[in-house]
Amino acid sequence: MFVSGSSGRADYPRLPDARLKRAARFVAPAHWLDAQLQSSTGYDAKAIGVIAFDVAGIAGVLAAKDSFGGLWLLVVLGLLIASVAGLAALWSRQFDVGPDPATFYEDTKAGSLAEANIALVTELGGSLQANDRALRRKSIAFLIGLATTIGTAALAAVSLHR
Repeated sequence: MFVSGSSGRADYPRLPDARLKRAARFVAPAHWLDAQLQSSTGYDAKAIGVIAFDVAGIAGVLAAKDSFGGLWLLVVLGLLIASVAGLAALWSRQFDVGPDPATFYEDTKAGSLAEANIALVTELGGSLQANDRALRRKSIAFLIGLATTIGTAALAAVSLHR
C-alpha cells in the first residue's frame, strides 16, 4: 500500500485486467461453495425450528384434544407429517468441498500453473453442481414441512372455532 503525498489517501498498486480476471475465476467458485454451505446450515436451523414448533403443537393438541372436536387427529397427523419433512431436510447429506489438497497437489505438480488452475476450477465446478442438487432437495423438504405446518395450524384454528 502506498500513501500519496497530497491527498493522504491510500493508493493501491493496480493489477492488469488479465490478472484480475484470472484471480476472480478462482475466488468465485470458492465463494459460491461457501455460500452453499452457509445456505445448508440456514436450512438446518430453520428445519429445527419447524420441528420444535410441530412437536410443541402436538403436545398442545394432545393436552386439549377435546377443544379440537373430531379434527384433533387430523391436526396431529398434519404436524407429524410436517415433522417428518423437517427431518428429511436435516437428513445428513455430504457436501463436496472440492479436491483433497494433497492429492490435487500430487496430480498437478508436474504441470504448469495454468493447467493446475484449470483443473481446480473444473473440480470446484463439479462440486458446485453436486451441492446444488443436495441443497435443492433440502430446501424442498424444508418448504414442504413449513407449508404443512402452516396448513395444519390453519386447520387447528378452524377446528377451535367450531
